[in-house]
Amino acid sequence: MSTNTSWRIAISLIALAVGVCWGFGVFSQTQQPDVGLGKAIYNAKCAPCHGEDGKGDGVEAALLNPKPRNFVSGVFKFRSTESGSIPTDDDLANTISNGLPGTSMTAWKKWIAGDSLKALIAYIKSLSPKFAGEMPNAVRAARAIPSSTSSVEKGKAVYGKLQCTSCHGTDGRGTGAIASDLRDTWENPIAATDLTEPWS
Repeated sequence: MSTNTSWRIAISLIALAVGVCWGFGVFSQTQQPDVGLGKAIYNAKCAPCHGEDGKGDGVEAALLNPKPRNFVSGVFKFRSTESGSIPTDDDLANTISNGLPGTSMTAWKKWIAGDSLKALIAYIKSLSPKFAGEMPNAVRAARAIPSSTSSVEKGKAVYGKLQCTSCHGTDGRGTGAIASDLRDTWENPIAATDLTEPWS
Protein backbone atom coordinates (compact mmCIF):
# COMPACT_ATOMS: atom_id res chain seq x y z
CA MET A 1 0.00 0.00 0.00
CA SER A 2 1.45 3.38 -0.99
CA THR A 3 1.97 6.25 1.46
CA ASN A 4 -0.58 8.38 -0.38
CA THR A 5 -3.23 5.65 -0.10
CA SER A 6 -2.53 5.23 3.62
CA TRP A 7 -2.92 8.98 4.17
CA ARG A 8 -6.19 9.03 2.22
CA ILE A 9 -7.62 6.17 4.30
CA ALA A 10 -6.51 7.83 7.54
CA ILE A 11 -8.04 11.18 6.56
CA SER A 12 -11.26 9.48 5.49
CA LEU A 13 -11.53 7.66 8.83
CA ILE A 14 -10.90 10.86 10.78
CA ALA A 15 -13.52 12.73 8.74
CA LEU A 16 -15.99 9.91 9.32
CA ALA A 17 -15.34 9.92 13.07
CA VAL A 18 -15.74 13.71 13.31
CA GLY A 19 -18.94 13.54 11.27
CA VAL A 20 -20.41 10.82 13.48
CA CYS A 21 -19.54 12.71 16.68
CA TRP A 22 -20.93 15.95 15.26
CA GLY A 23 -24.07 14.14 14.16
CA PHE A 24 -24.64 12.66 17.62
CA GLY A 25 -24.13 16.09 19.16
CA VAL A 26 -26.76 17.61 16.93
CA PHE A 27 -29.09 14.68 17.57
CA SER A 28 -28.81 15.00 21.34
CA GLN A 29 -29.43 18.75 21.19
CA THR A 30 -32.54 18.17 19.11
CA GLN A 31 -33.82 15.50 21.50
CA GLN A 32 -33.21 17.58 24.64
CA PRO A 33 -34.83 21.04 24.40
CA ASP A 34 -32.93 23.91 26.01
CA VAL A 35 -34.99 24.63 29.15
CA GLY A 36 -32.83 27.71 29.84
CA LEU A 37 -33.82 29.14 26.47
CA GLY A 38 -37.43 28.22 27.22
CA LYS A 39 -37.32 30.14 30.49
CA ALA A 40 -35.89 33.22 28.77
CA ILE A 41 -38.68 33.12 26.17
CA TYR A 42 -41.27 32.54 28.90
CA ASN A 43 -40.05 35.51 30.95
CA ALA A 44 -40.15 37.77 27.92
CA LYS A 45 -43.43 36.64 26.32
CA CYS A 46 -45.54 34.70 28.84
CA ALA A 47 -44.78 35.97 32.36
CA PRO A 48 -46.69 39.28 31.98
CA CYS A 49 -49.94 37.26 31.91
CA HIS A 50 -49.08 33.85 33.40
CA GLY A 51 -46.75 35.15 36.12
CA GLU A 52 -43.06 34.59 36.81
CA ASP A 53 -43.76 31.28 38.55
CA GLY A 54 -46.52 30.19 36.14
CA LYS A 55 -49.36 30.64 38.65
CA GLY A 56 -51.52 32.73 36.31
CA ASP A 57 -50.88 35.87 38.37
CA GLY A 58 -48.86 38.07 36.03
CA VAL A 59 -49.06 41.87 36.18
CA GLU A 60 -51.65 41.89 33.38
CA ALA A 61 -53.76 38.99 34.71
CA ALA A 62 -56.19 41.20 36.65
CA LEU A 63 -57.22 42.92 33.41
CA LEU A 64 -57.95 39.72 31.49
CA ASN A 65 -61.14 37.67 31.15
CA PRO A 66 -60.89 34.71 31.13
CA LYS A 67 -57.90 34.63 33.44
CA PRO A 68 -54.54 33.24 32.23
CA ARG A 69 -53.86 29.55 32.83
CA ASN A 70 -52.12 28.50 36.04
CA PHE A 71 -49.39 26.15 34.79
CA VAL A 72 -48.34 24.90 38.23
CA SER A 73 -51.53 22.86 38.69
CA GLY A 74 -51.02 21.04 35.40
CA VAL A 75 -54.71 21.49 34.52
CA PHE A 76 -55.28 22.41 30.85
CA LYS A 77 -58.59 22.94 29.09
CA PHE A 78 -57.49 22.69 25.47
CA ARG A 79 -56.05 19.23 24.87
CA SER A 80 -56.62 15.98 22.99
CA THR A 81 -56.41 13.87 26.16
CA GLU A 82 -58.95 12.60 28.66
CA SER A 83 -60.45 14.90 31.29
CA GLY A 84 -57.96 15.33 34.12
CA SER A 85 -55.03 14.15 32.00
CA ILE A 86 -52.05 16.33 31.15
CA PRO A 87 -51.86 17.57 27.53
CA THR A 88 -49.46 16.29 24.90
CA ASP A 89 -46.58 18.40 23.59
CA ASP A 90 -48.58 18.81 20.37
CA ASP A 91 -51.53 20.18 22.37
CA LEU A 92 -49.29 22.77 24.02
CA ALA A 93 -47.66 23.63 20.69
CA ASN A 94 -51.07 24.13 19.08
CA THR A 95 -52.22 26.51 21.83
CA ILE A 96 -49.00 28.52 21.78
CA SER A 97 -48.78 28.66 17.98
CA ASN A 98 -52.43 29.33 17.15
CA GLY A 99 -53.65 31.07 20.29
CA LEU A 100 -57.17 30.75 21.70
CA PRO A 101 -59.80 32.83 19.87
CA GLY A 102 -62.14 34.63 22.26
CA THR A 103 -59.40 34.99 24.89
CA SER A 104 -56.30 37.12 25.36
CA MET A 105 -54.04 34.22 24.35
CA THR A 106 -52.51 35.39 21.10
CA ALA A 107 -51.04 33.25 18.32
CA TRP A 108 -47.26 33.18 18.67
CA LYS A 109 -46.35 31.14 15.59
CA LYS A 110 -44.73 34.12 13.82
CA TRP A 111 -42.34 34.67 16.72
CA ILE A 112 -41.91 31.32 18.46
CA ALA A 113 -41.25 28.19 16.38
CA GLY A 114 -38.87 25.28 15.92
CA ASP A 115 -36.35 24.74 18.72
CA SER A 116 -37.59 27.87 20.51
CA LEU A 117 -41.10 26.43 20.67
CA LYS A 118 -39.80 23.08 21.94
CA ALA A 119 -37.72 24.87 24.57
CA LEU A 120 -40.72 26.92 25.74
CA ILE A 121 -42.90 23.80 26.00
CA ALA A 122 -40.18 22.05 28.02
CA TYR A 123 -40.02 24.99 30.43
CA ILE A 124 -43.82 25.21 30.84
CA LYS A 125 -43.90 21.48 31.62
CA SER A 126 -41.17 21.98 34.24
CA LEU A 127 -43.49 24.31 36.18
CA SER A 128 -45.83 21.46 37.20
CA PRO A 129 -44.84 18.19 38.91
CA LYS A 130 -47.68 16.44 37.04
CA PHE A 131 -45.57 16.29 33.88
CA ALA A 132 -42.79 14.45 35.69
CA GLY A 133 -45.07 11.78 37.13
CA GLU A 134 -47.77 11.27 34.49
CA MET A 135 -48.15 10.41 30.83
CA PRO A 136 -50.78 12.02 28.58
CA ASN A 137 -53.86 9.80 28.28
CA ALA A 138 -54.88 10.25 24.65
CA VAL A 139 -58.48 10.06 23.49
CA ARG A 140 -59.23 8.03 20.38
CA ALA A 141 -61.38 10.20 18.14
CA ALA A 142 -64.61 8.68 16.88
CA ARG A 143 -65.36 8.69 13.19
CA ALA A 144 -67.19 11.75 11.91
CA ILE A 145 -70.95 11.29 11.60
CA PRO A 146 -72.53 12.90 8.51
CA SER A 147 -75.12 15.54 9.28
CA SER A 148 -78.70 14.43 8.67
CA THR A 149 -82.10 15.00 10.23
CA SER A 150 -81.68 11.77 12.19
CA SER A 151 -78.15 12.54 13.48
CA VAL A 152 -79.15 16.08 14.48
CA GLU A 153 -82.13 14.76 16.48
CA LYS A 154 -79.91 12.19 18.20
CA GLY A 155 -77.38 14.92 19.00
CA LYS A 156 -80.14 17.11 20.40
CA ALA A 157 -81.21 14.28 22.71
CA VAL A 158 -77.63 13.86 23.99
CA TYR A 159 -77.32 17.65 24.41
CA GLY A 160 -80.35 17.57 26.68
CA LYS A 161 -79.34 14.39 28.53
CA LEU A 162 -75.92 15.81 29.41
CA GLN A 163 -77.62 19.03 30.60
CA CYS A 164 -75.70 21.21 28.17
CA THR A 165 -78.75 23.48 28.22
CA SER A 166 -77.97 24.44 31.84
CA CYS A 167 -75.05 26.58 30.68
CA HIS A 168 -75.40 26.97 26.90
CA GLY A 169 -79.20 27.25 26.72
CA THR A 170 -81.57 25.55 24.33
CA ASP A 171 -80.15 27.40 21.32
CA GLY A 172 -76.42 27.32 22.17
CA ARG A 173 -76.51 31.07 22.90
CA GLY A 174 -77.59 30.85 26.51
CA THR A 175 -81.36 31.12 26.05
CA GLY A 176 -83.04 29.40 29.00
CA ALA A 177 -79.74 28.66 30.77
CA ILE A 178 -80.18 28.19 34.51
CA ALA A 179 -76.51 28.20 35.58
CA SER A 180 -75.78 31.80 36.51
CA ASP A 181 -72.58 31.70 38.57
CA LEU A 182 -70.09 29.76 36.46
CA ARG A 183 -66.54 29.55 37.77
CA ASP A 184 -63.34 27.88 36.61
CA THR A 185 -61.05 25.59 38.61
CA TRP A 186 -59.59 28.59 40.45
CA GLU A 187 -63.02 30.15 41.22
CA ASN A 188 -62.65 32.89 38.60
CA PRO A 189 -66.02 33.88 37.09
CA ILE A 190 -66.48 32.66 33.50
CA ALA A 191 -69.19 32.77 30.86
CA ALA A 192 -70.54 29.81 28.89
CA THR A 193 -69.32 29.69 25.30
CA ASP A 194 -71.71 30.82 22.59
CA LEU A 195 -71.82 27.61 20.52
CA THR A 196 -73.14 29.44 17.47
CA GLU A 197 -69.88 31.39 17.06
CA PRO A 198 -67.69 29.86 14.32
CA TRP A 199 -64.49 30.12 16.40
CA SER A 200 -65.96 28.07 19.24
